[in-house]
Amino acid sequence: MHFDSLLSEIYQVWRNLFPDLGFGSVDPEHFLEFSLPAIEAKEIRFQLQGETCLHLQSIEVFSCVDGQEIRISTEAELNVSSVLAGSEKALHDKILLVSGRNGLGIHTQQEKNPWVKILFQDPVPISKIKVRNREDVWAYRAWSMVIEVSSESEVWQSVYHYKDRLDLFYSTIIGKIQLMGFDPGNLKIALEIALLVKVILLGNFDQARTMLKNLKLSAEKEDEIQMAMNKYFINSMKRNWSGHGITNPFKFWGIEQKKRYLGKALELYNDLTQLTGDVSFGFGFVLGFVRHGDFIPHDDDIDLIVSFDRAEGYSISSSLKKIAEFLEPLGYEVLGQNYSHRWVRKPGEKSIDVFVGLKEGDLVSFFPSHRKSLNFVDVFPTLNVPLFEMSCPIPAAPFEYLQKTYGPDWRNPNTHFRHPWNTKEFEDIYS
Repeated sequence: MHFDSLLSEIYQVWRNLFPDLGFGSVDPEHFLEFSLPAIEAKEIRFQLQGETCLHLQSIEVFSCVDGQEIRISTEAELNVSSVLAGSEKALHDKILLVSGRNGLGIHTQQEKNPWVKILFQDPVPISKIKVRNREDVWAYRAWSMVIEVSSESEVWQSVYHYKDRLDLFYSTIIGKIQLMGFDPGNLKIALEIALLVKVILLGNFDQARTMLKNLKLSAEKEDEIQMAMNKYFINSMKRNWSGHGITNPFKFWGIEQKKRYLGKALELYNDLTQLTGDVSFGFGFVLGFVRHGDFIPHDDDIDLIVSFDRAEGYSISSSLKKIAEFLEPLGYEVLGQNYSHRWVRKPGEKSIDVFVGLKEGDLVSFFPSHRKSLNFVDVFPTLNVPLFEMSCPIPAAPFEYLQKTYGPDWRNPNTHFRHPWNTKEFEDIYS
């Protein structure tokens, strides 16, 4: 099966017949926009389904007058289910009803079924509604939108239902696939891929990753599907599907966003050096700096490596515990139950991966690499290098570190690269 061709066909159905799905994810002109038959409304409610935040750039409502569509929303009033702290002024100034501008016009708190209402003094004829979503990685939160109108007495009539539209899209592509002449085995896979697209257009990225794994295809076929999904769907959402999952990789980040994140990582580094002097940026950070002079385009987080001495009685688990006990009183959240690393962040910030390793004599190991794969002196004490006008510590012999961690071909990007992930090598030093 040629997965690129299949997903190209599905893409054409999406963009030509259902452009409202995934709105806000493709380009600045990717609106949720639709016309209405003659209908009067005094209130229009825009509501999401489930526990989430509602954040939009703008809403425009039009009325047809003498054959011309006139925007009538600028004089309306607004009511919202809640307001996120810091966004009160935008609500007061009714920024949501101003078109042709960037920035959020409304942002609710995270809550069940958040909503915003547009209220007119008297019932008015409605001919078109246009919703501009935020145009970043968080656009998917609006992909359960229900729009209803009411002329009086809180009797609501649905005029748009995102999930109903998605069901219709799914039925359309299922019908198209069934006419494409696949043999039974490939037909089953094609139908599963159609379901993957549906799940992605709901913003359920973790579920999509699990579904693909459950198909139990070869690594080559998985990669081909991921590449085609990226090409037609995922990359337009400022995300990328790789071995790390469906993430918001650095290639979609602006320079200021990278600087802020690196600054937070350096703050964490400085704090960790109060616990032990053997701390460095590691893994993908080193590879990105040496190979690109930047973060790795397909990566999505920064890695720190911290070494403790096995001769002093440390194990992997005790090292992880020591880091948590040290960082939590400093205001950090230490999350996850991974084998040798934790996700560390200040509340509300993006996490940084902190890996622990053990020094054994003259060698040091950082899982998921092989045990005793590095000379300690090739890592510590670190070498400081400049990135984004900041001084960053990396292993003392970065080329040797990269060769041992990623293999002799580390200079060439390899989408098929996998770390060993061999826990058996570390069993006797884990606990």
